Amino acid sequence: MCNYESWPRCESKANYRLSANISRGWLRARPKIGFDARGNARVMWAEDMVAGKDDVLGLLAFALGPEQLLAAFSRDLELEPEPADALSSGERDKRISELSDSLLSLERREEGLMRAAQDGIDVLRRGDADPRCVLGVTVIKAQAQVA
Repeated sequence: MCNYESWPRCESKANYRLSANISRGWLRARPKIGFDARGNARVMWAEDMVAGKDDVLGLLAFALGPEQLLAAFSRDLELEPEPADALSSGERDKRISELSDSLLSLERREEGLMRAAQDGIDVLRRGDADPRCVLGVTVIKAQAQVA
């Protein structure tokens, strides 16, 4: 199941994705240094040729360092206007809560239909069905106790 709370906030989502992309490219493009039987150093590349834009980005990350490349892109990102449909942190949390409640309601309806259809018919549930719906339980959050 997706953990929406772990998603980066709208302010840092672009930097998070950019950092992950640069890191993947850097790991893929960096050379390995080996030594032959005589002790001579030999640089070995993952590929003999650059196949695409991601490979170029990886080579730049290797040459400049991932941090410097990320800093250069981050400067450009800061100059970009914020998307018109970007949500603030509070709006984002509220929207996730609304969608989670709606999804739970729909999954409860689905489970009701599954149980109704089980009379004489073998019905297989989805592997990612919410256990609260399958078990027919409601989780109540504990209230903070005041000492």
